[in-house]
Amino acid sequence: MIYLDNAATTKPYQEVVDIYLKYAENSYFNPSSLYKASKDSAFLIEEIKKNILNILNLKNKNIIFTSSATEANNLAILGYLMNKKGKKYNVITSKIEHKSVLNVFKKLEEEGFEVRYVNINENQEIDIEDFKSKIDSKTIFVSLMTVNNELGTIFNIEEIAKICSEKNIVFHSDAAQALFKCDKNLISYPNMVTICSHKIHGLKSIAALIYDKNINISPIMYGGGQEHGLRSSTQDLPLIASFYKCIELNSRNYNENLKKVNEIYDYAFDKLSNLDYVEINSNPDKSTKFILNFFLKKGKSSVVLEGLSRAGIYLSTTSACNSKGEPVSYVIEEIFKDTKRAANSMRISFDEFTTKEDIDILIEKMTEIVSTKLWSLK
Repeated sequence: MIYLDNAATTKPYQEVVDIYLKYAENSYFNPSSLYKASKDSAFLIEEIKKNILNILNLKNKNIIFTSSATEANNLAILGYLMNKKGKKYNVITSKIEHKSVLNVFKKLEEEGFEVRYVNINENQEIDIEDFKSKIDSKTIFVSLMTVNNELGTIFNIEEIAKICSEKNIVFHSDAAQALFKCDKNLISYPNMVTICSHKIHGLKSIAALIYDKNINISPIMYGGGQEHGLRSSTQDLPLIASFYKCIELNSRNYNENLKKVNEIYDYAFDKLSNLDYVEINSNPDKSTKFILNFFLKKGKSSVVLEGLSRAGIYLSTTSACNSKGEPVSYVIEEIFKDTKRAANSMRISFDEFTTKEDIDILIEKMTEIVSTKLWSLK
């Protein structure tokens, strides 16, 4: 098997699995109960929070654990805005955000908020002048991702954060594809940032929202009041401990992993660029090296994907959250204004275990499939 879909999810590190099993077997107590073992679990969760924030150089912020980046995004957006309905406020996002942001903003539009969509320029960045023009005295919230999940584009987060700070606008960023995959300091600029375990060799069903201490967020689900009233449900110490271990390992190996991925990205970029039926979509000067998106000028991406899958080579055509019933990438269409390209692009996403041999085999098999007349586009 050759796995090249790490932007969708990653294989958990064995050390992460081991930590999960250790705590699942020995620390299964409900942290909300009153006996000593439970209190010890509750104390450990708070210590883990401090340690994660220290590793990420965000020790002056708060952190709330959630079940997913989707939940964290919803908590950030709805939790901040739900008490501000009916006041004619406007909010800003882009049309290439993850669905867990875009669909929340659609809901906000239904509830009376004016949603303004900032333009993306030819370099696949936020158009800063357009962004400034979208802001007025009623703008109270911005949500723009740190790294795009399909193209790998790194948004100009620092500049956006500075503008928001000057205008007293709360800025949230979905950093699920950014953590340990680009400049570590990027996640420190927004007021609220979403991070996720399973994108960095951790387990699924654990993520977090990190936010400034002076920001008031309301819960979007109600129950026993866990996570300081912001995320009711029994806290899962084994998953939380596994997330901490995952962050610890990624932090320790950050420079080494970046070097490995940079090398494999450059190798794959050069190889793909030399294929007459491929055109690169990702901007290598503005992207994380963990994602490489390209357009098939010949061959049909869905058929090529299936052929590769049968050969044990796994990559994707769009975000995993968009793939069912939505073969056209709204991200590619928004950037390139080209429906054919949007319907016929593919994404490779690397990790530190990807090899040059993997890329060679991918290209050999892909060329074989594309060269078959049956797959050719008319």
